Amino acid sequence: MFVFGTKADTLARIAPSLSLFTVPTSKVFTLAQWRAEPEARLRDLCQCFTGQEVIVRSSAMGEDGGENSMAGQFETVVNFPATAEAIRVAI
Repeated sequence: MFVFGTKADTLARIAPSLSLFTVPTSKVFTLAQWRAEPEARLRDLCQCFTGQEVIVRSSAMGEDGGENSMAGQFETVVNFPATAEAIRVAI
């Protein structure tokens, strides 16, 4: 039986089994981590994705499951430069 977690958990869990597509590199942090150390999160993200365009998206426990989906209910910010200010605005 497949167990859903957050979107990030689920993607990490299925990534090794995929053959038709890949799950892009991601960095995950909680709201509490962001609130406690936003500058540290920004430094980490900028270092990880230097020179790339990035996407910021939600990853909550209640978003998707075996019997429900909240697709389209959360905002995703796409294709912006991995700079501290752009990431801060997207988050």
